[in-house]
Amino acid sequence: MTERSRLLTDWLLLAGFCGFLFFFGLAHFGLVGADEPRYAQIAREMLVRHDWITPTLDGRPWLEKPALYYWQAMLAYHIFGVSDSAARLPSAIDATLMIFAVYYFLRRFRPGFELDGALMTASLAGVIGFARAASMDMPLSAAFTIALLAWFAWYESGSKRFLTLFYAFLGLGMLAKGPSRRFLRRSSSWCLCCQFGVLPFSHGRFGFRASHCSVRWLCPGTSRCK
Repeated sequence: MTERSRLLTDWLLLAGFCGFLFFFGLAHFGLVGADEPRYAQIAREMLVRHDWITPTLDGRPWLEKPALYYWQAMLAYHIFGVSDSAARLPSAIDATLMIFAVYYFLRRFRPGFELDGALMTASLAGVIGFARAASMDMPLSAAFTIALLAWFAWYESGSKRFLTLFYAFLGLGMLAKGPSRRFLRRSSSWCLCCQFGVLPFSHGRFGFRASHCSVRWLCPGTSRCK
């Protein structure tokens, strides 16, 4: 088997695996709990008003969470119509992107283990559960996972484009679930730094400013980047 045919086979296998675990039967049961119906309704109201800035619930501002999931759900509603499956579609897509990112980084830096690693990640109970929920948890998890993969890629290669990717997905994580991202970013980054002896935000002035801005971007009550 040639390298190209093996790569295509891996992609098809991952796509089928993710399609079954994350997308199959998304609407077999209705939105459950307090959060799923609330988040789906907020996105529907934003779409009806053509408002991409202020989340509202029953016409009143609802600023508990940032807008990344709402934007994704609005796009899904616009393309597929308002439904339970469309409300859950963003999480399924984010989970799929995360799995392919795991495959890419393992293939690049730990060849030979990429397919096994991606399939094991996709089969985790937590990943499957959050990938099928209309909530902010999978957008946050996907952004955080890809950010850490990018950090490790920068550590391995020294390429600043991976460092830029690291900070970009930190920003997306803030847009996914707000200040909780700050704690996760600091705790996990410092654990990795202690392990490898490298600071991801000590890479010159660019690294410090990017780290500073990624934590404070769209976070009310914190200082602005200047």
